[in-house]
Amino acid sequence: MAEYIDKNAFRQAMYHEAFETDTDMQKWDGGCWIRYKMFENMIENLPPTDAAPVVHGKWEYLEYIDDDNPYGIADVAKCSVCGFLGDESIAATYRYCPHCGARMDL
Repeated sequence: MAEYIDKNAFRQAMYHEAFETDTDMQKWDGGCWIRYKMFENMIENLPPTDAAPVVHGKWEYLEYIDDDNPYGIADVAKCSVCGFLGDESIAATYRYCPHCGARMDL
């Protein structure tokens, strides 16, 4: 599975490793600066990825009056993110909301 990083955070960490960790002499190492600029250019030229933030939710169980049910009451699962309603078997079947895609792990 792919892992995604923040370009700016990586650039700052790389700069810190290259120039701010060891001795003052390392800051003036021309080879180090060239390598840093090469990596910085590589990072800048990477294409953006098509990723969306993960949304977390949970199934909330509700009861309602059901005239077709011999017991008169039925359980409903409701998505805490978008409010999607489904029968109670949906919560046992889906780890994600089929309507909004929220991960049901709360």
